[in-house]
Amino acid sequence: MLRRLERVPWWLPAVPGVAFLLALVVQGRDLVKTLALNADNAAPFVIAELLDEAGPGREVLLGNYAWYEALWSLQLTGGLPGHRAIWGLLPFAVMGLAVAAVAWATWRVAGRWAALCSAVLLGAMSPLLIAQLGELNAHGLVLAHAALAAAAVVLLVERGAGWGPGRLALWAIVVGALTGPGVASDVLVVLAALVPMVVVALLAEREGLPRRVGLALVAAAALALAGGLALHAVAEDSGVRSTGFTIAFAESDELWRNLRLLGTIVAAWGNGDPFGEELDLWSALAAVCAVAMAVLVWRAVRGTRRGGVAALTARPLLWRAYAAFWAVGGTLVAAAFVLTSVPVDEFSARYVLAGWAALCVLVVLAARDDRDRLLTGVLVSLVAAVSVVELVRGESTANTSNFVSGGDTGALARFVREQGLDHGYGPYWSALTTTWQTRTAAKVYPVYHCAGNADLCPYHLHRISSWYVPKPGVRTFIVVDTKGPAPGVAEPSQRIFGKPAAVTGFGQLNVYVYDYDVAERLRGAGSVRP
Repeated sequence: MLRRLERVPWWLPAVPGVAFLLALVVQGRDLVKTLALNADNAAPFVIAELLDEAGPGREVLLGNYAWYEALWSLQLTGGLPGHRAIWGLLPFAVMGLAVAAVAWATWRVAGRWAALCSAVLLGAMSPLLIAQLGELNAHGLVLAHAALAAAAVVLLVERGAGWGPGRLALWAIVVGALTGPGVASDVLVVLAALVPMVVVALLAEREGLPRRVGLALVAAAALALAGGLALHAVAEDSGVRSTGFTIAFAESDELWRNLRLLGTIVAAWGNGDPFGEELDLWSALAAVCAVAMAVLVWRAVRGTRRGGVAALTARPLLWRAYAAFWAVGGTLVAAAFVLTSVPVDEFSARYVLAGWAALCVLVVLAARDDRDRLLTGVLVSLVAAVSVVELVRGESTANTSNFVSGGDTGALARFVREQGLDHGYGPYWSALTTTWQTRTAAKVYPVYHCAGNADLCPYHLHRISSWYVPKPGVRTFIVVDTKGPAPGVAEPSQRIFGKPAAVTGFGQLNVYVYDYDVAERLRGAGSVRP
């Protein structure tokens, strides 16, 4: 078997890598459109689009974490021609930058084969990765920050000994400035990028590099942390904050569950999640990928441990610094995942996305000889080829959750214009999606049932307070989505909202029209007034 592998060309992973890129370009429009059907993905677009008209004194409530960086990037590009298309492509541009940073750094450390394999494994995304890295507010920016910080570390360790104090200070300022907005937005950036930089600084000090190199690393981390905290405080003072997210240590009986969930997520990253699926061609292919991912993880762990400390210290300093960066960052985000109450299901993979980048790098760094490289290259090619198949067969462009789509929302927008309706309210999974799809022609703000089955309250995240302040003399509406995901909104109670002036339907949407602003009768709306 290994002798046959010796005849496999080193550039084999480039074939599925290029095929994936072509498929991504061909399906790009449908992919962006499908991703925006998810209200979590549409939320940053809607908030950025409507923030300027919210008026003074408004309060903006983001998600479970403060995705300021995503909001700032949307505001920065909002005035450009075709900004809606730019916004849809922005997550993929960020991911492309991360792949390029990983490829460059890995090439400098371990050569062209390692760069190719790490880039293909990272860039040929499975459906789970596309769903989460295609969103600006699903912690995908943590992965990008880790990749850029790792590339900056490689540059410094490779060349910093010959730099003077001025160039080192400039390096620290640039890296700190680029990383600071990520720290302001997401504490995971501290685990995935800042702590690894400090560890590399300690390694550089031990290995005899000029002290100023280690000080530059610590200074960059300190500047990023201080800048991030300052930006976070400024954003909160301006009335933009997260909804809050209570994190506790996991119960003792949850640790094993979290560890098993992490294993399932790692398998799913490589298209290897057949668990619970009906036995057919696709689930069998997923099982093969699960085995491939298990082998890659095992070889990464075995390769970095083989030969013990003596073998590791024999490696060049640049290799050890790069491996240490990713090993520390990947371990910290994985430990935070396993040891806390955060994990719920496979979609909790968003919290450990930086760990995927770490795995993509460590897998290739662990290859010690030609046979290691050949087997790793074949496994990477297999995983990437299945990603191509999954993308081509429409796995990432299918509306499997029954999110409301363009036909229904377009009809609603026309009705809103004809009836002179100002705005409306509806379930979270339909409201923000409808607002974005109709280019804000039909503004639908998210609500949910509270204090019983009849009352409606402002939704607990992704909202602007002015949405729930009653406007005098306007006609509004309530939307009921009959097929969308839970939690939904039931038929409005006449006891609370009175008899609607009109009732109509557009596909899976039922619309109830009122001759007043129903915000007047939302429970708890007063608590979100400016």
